[in-house]
Amino acid sequence: MQKVAEGQRLFRDMMVLREQIATQFHEARVQVNVIGSGTVVVTFINSTLNRASPEEKQKRADEVAAFVMKNCKHRVPEVRTFFVSQSNGVGGSVTGLDRYTGHPKS
Repeated sequence: MQKVAEGQRLFRDMMVLREQIATQFHEARVQVNVIGSGTVVVTFINSTLNRASPEEKQKRADEVAAFVMKNCKHRVPEVRTFFVSQSNGVGGSVTGLDRYTGHPKS
């Protein structure tokens, strides 16, 4: 029962974090997932940054990592940021994917 409660709390916390990230970075479609031993994956879908340079995307990944580390209530060993291009809106085919690991400044 305790594991279920912990899972529910983590789910709620990630939904709050998702809304905070969407607001902070002015993004319409954001997903937040936790994988492995606590790595947080933030996915921006059809972001205006999809066409940006790799340097701009890395900068955003670093900013997202710093934001997650500051605002997440759980231990986060790593933050990865994905930029997904999706055709035809919700449920469309993925046409592009760029992955970055954030490096928050200490």
